Amino acid sequence: MHAQMAFEESGVNPLFVDPEGFYRRCARRIEQKRVWVNVENGELIFKADVISDTPEVVYLEGVYVSPYQRGKGLGARCIRQLTNQLLTTTASVCLLVNQKNAAAHACYQNAGFTLRALYDTLSLGQPEEPVVAH
Repeated sequence: MHAQMAFEESGVNPLFVDPEGFYRRCARRIEQKRVWVNVENGELIFKADVISDTPEVVYLEGVYVSPYQRGKGLGARCIRQLTNQLLTTTASVCLLVNQKNAAAHACYQNAGFTLRALYDTLSLGQPEEPVVAH
Protein backbone atom coordinates (compact mmCIF):
# COMPACT_ATOMS: atom_id res chain seq x y z
CA MET A 1 0.00 0.00 0.00
CA HIS A 2 2.84 2.40 0.84
CA ALA A 3 4.37 1.95 -2.62
CA GLN A 4 1.02 2.50 -4.31
CA MET A 5 0.48 5.69 -2.33
CA ALA A 6 3.96 6.97 -3.24
CA PHE A 7 3.27 6.25 -6.91
CA GLU A 8 -0.12 8.01 -6.84
CA GLU A 9 1.40 11.09 -5.19
CA SER A 10 4.64 11.40 -7.16
CA GLY A 11 4.16 9.38 -10.35
CA VAL A 12 7.27 7.36 -9.43
CA ASN A 13 6.88 3.74 -8.42
CA PRO A 14 9.49 2.97 -5.73
CA LEU A 15 9.14 -0.74 -6.48
CA PHE A 16 10.56 -0.12 -9.96
CA VAL A 17 13.11 2.56 -9.09
CA ASP A 18 14.65 1.07 -5.94
CA PRO A 19 12.76 -2.04 -4.78
CA GLU A 20 15.48 -3.29 -2.43
CA GLY A 21 15.94 0.09 -0.77
CA PHE A 22 12.19 0.64 -0.53
CA TYR A 23 11.61 -2.73 1.14
CA ARG A 24 14.57 -2.14 3.47
CA ARG A 25 13.24 1.28 4.58
CA CYS A 26 9.73 -0.12 5.13
CA ALA A 27 11.06 -3.12 7.07
CA ARG A 28 13.22 -0.87 9.26
CA ARG A 29 10.21 1.29 10.20
CA ILE A 30 8.22 -1.85 11.06
CA GLU A 31 11.09 -3.24 13.16
CA GLN A 32 11.33 0.12 14.97
CA LYS A 33 7.57 -0.02 15.67
CA ARG A 34 7.02 3.15 13.66
CA VAL A 35 4.19 1.82 11.48
CA TRP A 36 0.72 1.98 12.98
CA VAL A 37 -2.05 -0.10 11.44
CA ASN A 38 -5.66 -1.04 12.05
CA VAL A 39 -6.58 -4.36 10.43
CA GLU A 40 -10.11 -5.73 10.67
CA ASN A 41 -11.14 -9.12 9.28
CA GLY A 42 -7.86 -9.31 7.36
CA GLU A 43 -8.43 -5.92 5.67
CA LEU A 44 -6.07 -2.98 6.11
CA ILE A 45 -8.34 -0.20 7.37
CA PHE A 46 -5.79 2.44 8.45
CA LYS A 47 -2.02 2.91 8.24
CA ALA A 48 0.40 5.66 9.22
CA ASP A 49 4.21 5.76 9.34
CA VAL A 50 6.22 7.73 11.88
CA ILE A 51 9.08 9.11 9.79
CA SER A 52 10.70 11.38 12.35
CA ASP A 53 10.27 11.28 16.14
CA THR A 54 11.82 13.90 18.43
CA PRO A 55 10.71 15.45 21.73
CA GLU A 56 9.65 18.53 19.73
CA VAL A 57 7.74 16.97 16.84
CA VAL A 58 6.66 13.69 15.26
CA TYR A 59 6.31 13.72 11.48
CA LEU A 60 3.76 11.31 9.96
CA GLU A 61 3.72 10.06 6.41
CA GLY A 62 1.95 7.36 4.42
CA VAL A 63 -1.42 7.88 6.08
CA TYR A 64 -3.95 5.56 4.45
CA VAL A 65 -7.63 4.84 5.00
CA SER A 66 -9.30 2.02 3.08
CA PRO A 67 -11.43 3.39 0.24
CA TYR A 68 -14.33 1.32 1.64
CA GLN A 69 -14.06 3.10 5.00
CA ARG A 70 -13.58 6.69 3.81
CA GLY A 71 -16.20 9.28 4.65
CA LYS A 72 -17.33 7.44 7.79
CA GLY A 73 -15.12 9.25 10.32
CA LEU A 74 -12.92 6.21 10.90
CA GLY A 75 -9.80 7.88 9.52
CA ALA A 76 -10.23 10.89 11.80
CA ARG A 77 -10.77 8.61 14.80
CA CYS A 78 -7.66 6.56 14.00
CA ILE A 79 -5.45 9.60 13.40
CA ARG A 80 -6.80 11.26 16.57
CA GLN A 81 -6.07 8.14 18.63
CA LEU A 82 -2.57 7.86 17.14
CA THR A 83 -1.92 11.56 17.69
CA ASN A 84 -3.06 11.39 21.32
CA GLN A 85 -0.69 8.47 21.89
CA LEU A 86 2.22 10.25 20.23
CA LEU A 87 1.59 13.48 22.17
CA THR A 88 2.47 11.67 25.39
CA THR A 89 6.14 11.82 24.30
CA THR A 90 6.35 14.80 21.92
CA ALA A 91 5.19 18.43 21.83
CA SER A 92 3.49 18.27 18.41
CA VAL A 93 2.56 16.03 15.49
CA CYS A 94 2.69 17.17 11.87
CA LEU A 95 2.13 15.81 8.38
CA LEU A 96 1.92 17.05 4.82
CA VAL A 97 -1.14 16.61 2.63
CA ASN A 98 -1.73 17.34 -1.03
CA GLN A 99 -3.55 20.66 -1.31
CA LYS A 100 -5.99 19.15 -3.84
CA ASN A 101 -7.03 16.31 -1.50
CA ALA A 102 -10.10 17.90 0.12
CA ALA A 103 -11.18 14.63 1.78
CA ALA A 104 -7.82 14.27 3.53
CA HIS A 105 -7.95 17.91 4.65
CA ALA A 106 -11.39 17.32 6.16
CA CYS A 107 -10.21 14.14 7.86
CA TYR A 108 -7.22 15.85 9.47
CA GLN A 109 -9.30 18.86 10.50
CA ASN A 110 -11.82 16.51 12.13
CA ALA A 111 -8.91 14.88 13.96
CA GLY A 112 -7.84 18.26 15.39
CA PHE A 113 -5.09 19.27 12.96
CA THR A 114 -4.82 22.85 11.70
CA LEU A 115 -3.35 24.11 8.45
CA ARG A 116 -0.05 25.90 9.06
CA ALA A 117 1.39 26.57 5.60
CA LEU A 118 1.31 25.61 1.93
CA TYR A 119 4.26 23.95 0.19
CA ASP A 120 5.16 22.95 -3.35
CA THR A 121 6.46 19.49 -4.18
CA LEU A 122 9.47 19.31 -6.46
CA SER A 123 10.64 16.06 -8.03
CA LEU A 124 14.26 15.93 -9.05
CA GLY A 125 15.10 13.24 -11.55
CA GLN A 126 18.27 11.88 -13.03
CA PRO A 127 19.59 13.85 -16.03
CA GLU A 128 19.09 12.25 -19.43
CA GLU A 129 22.83 12.22 -20.10
CA PRO A 130 25.64 12.24 -17.55
CA VAL A 131 27.14 15.62 -16.82
CA VAL A 132 30.86 15.61 -17.56
CA ALA A 133 33.16 18.23 -16.05
CA HIS A 134 35.88 19.59 -18.33
